[in-house]
Amino acid sequence: RVIGFVGYFSYQRRAFTKAILRSASANINRFAPLIENAIIFSEAARHLQQLALVNELAASIASVSDLGQVAQRLMQRLRRVFGLVNISLLLLSADGETLHESIDPSSGENSLVLPVASSLSGYVVETGKPVRVGDVRLAPRYLEVHQGVKSALVVPLKYRGKIIGVLSLTSRELNVFSQQDEQLMIMISSHLAGMVENLRLNDQTRQRALNLSLIHQVVNRVIGLN
Repeated sequence: RVIGFVGYFSYQRRAFTKAILRSASANINRFAPLIENAIIFSEAARHLQQLALVNELAASIASVSDLGQVAQRLMQRLRRVFGLVNISLLLLSADGETLHESIDPSSGENSLVLPVASSLSGYVVETGKPVRVGDVRLAPRYLEVHQGVKSALVVPLKYRGKIIGVLSLTSRELNVFSQQDEQLMIMISSHLAGMVENLRLNDQTRQRALNLSLIHQVVNRVIGLN
């Protein structure tokens, strides 16, 4: 199996003899297994780092009960890995027409809203597939939300086969995100989707309980009137 090649170049004519060729081939045959082992160990180390990050995210997010706090902790961890990038957790609206950014209310930032029909994140929602763009000028559905953005990586959040939102990363440099970064974000999003959906269901249940409690109080007061 070919894993690469080694090239020798010279400014002189007929610089390489058959003896040199045999010697080079023998050396390369000895080096090839070492290079292959280095590649395998590198891939294993990268995979373990990904699992460690996912585990750290899960442990950090499991202790919070608010989507804004989840988004904040997610950004803190991912910025340690990717550096200076914009990270957004966008959740799909009930009507499926818009994507709303989940942020911590205490941050004082305005929540971002993107239309599904005319945005790159919306395209990910429609197709259910991640999108990695080295130059956003080549992405016709990209909307400039942050100035100077040049590359983007957007992965879907899927819960039980249903798209509930996207995880978006953007950078001011070209071709920042690699295929390994895409695989890492897919792994994170697969774990994150279940947590996000459970938090949303808990919020809805809590709100319904508050509404029922309020109705109960009003009914009791009405019954108590003469």
